[in-house]
Formats: sequence, C-alpha cells, structure tokens
Amino acid sequence: MGSGHLLFRLALNKDAYDTVKAVFGSAALNTPLYCGDILDHNKQYDFIYSTGLLQCLEEKARAALLLHVKKISGRCFYVVPETLCDRNMGSIQAAGVAGCPEYSVSGLPILLSKLYDRVRLGRLENVVNDSDFLYYICD
Repeated sequence: MGSGHLLFRLALNKDAYDTVKAVFGSAALNTPLYCGDILDHNKQYDFIYSTGLLQCLEEKARAALLLHVKKISGRCFYVVPETLCDRNMGSIQAAGVAGCPEYSVSGLPILLSKLYDRVRLGRLENVVNDSDFLYYICD
C-alpha cells in the first residue's frame, strides 16, 4: 500500500469554485479542483469530507445525495450547522448561508444510521458567529 493522498475539491457553485481556486492558488496548493455536481461523479474514493451542504437540501434531495456518497465511498465525515428548524426561508438573514434556505438536520443521525454500519457524532461549539456545528464520522 502506498503512502500519500489526493485532495479533491468539488464545488457546485461557480462563485465558491472561483474563491476556493484563488485561495488554493495563493497557498500554492496544487490540488485538483472541479466545479460540478457530485451526483454526476461515480469514481470510488477512500474518504469523503463534506461541510456546509446537507442543511441546504430538502429531505428527499439530502437522502439522494447521502445514498450516492455512500455508493462512492464507504467512509465519510460530514459537518453541518446545528440547524434544528428551517431558517432563511425567503430571506437574506445573516445566519447560516445568507439567502440560502436551510433545513433542519435533526433527522440526519437516523438517516446516516440507515446507510452506515457505524456513525459517530459530536458537537463543535461557537464555531462561526456563535453557531454550533455537528459532525458525523461514518463508516
């Protein structure tokens, strides 16, 4: 087994893609960066890390995404804001992703436990603007 890793970033939003590309470039990180939809990706990965996406998806879309990610990697690390109720519906609130509807993640542990044999979770307090985040390590 070789040592080393491949860091791969997939951004769905073109503005986010451009920002990440600039940050990676200024830090001299030579990392593959793609702009696209992970649902169009079928390559197998050893590990997937996802942050700040799942709360932006309605339940049906969230379940479809998680099922697809499970198919392309048996090990994942998810980070989401502790969003216990829907917020930002039709507004541009500063909380969370400004202008983006965010949905409750309270059902996420149950959904993940249906997909993975083991789900470990934890809480990160006061990460951004006094917001708490939840993390899930799945395999």
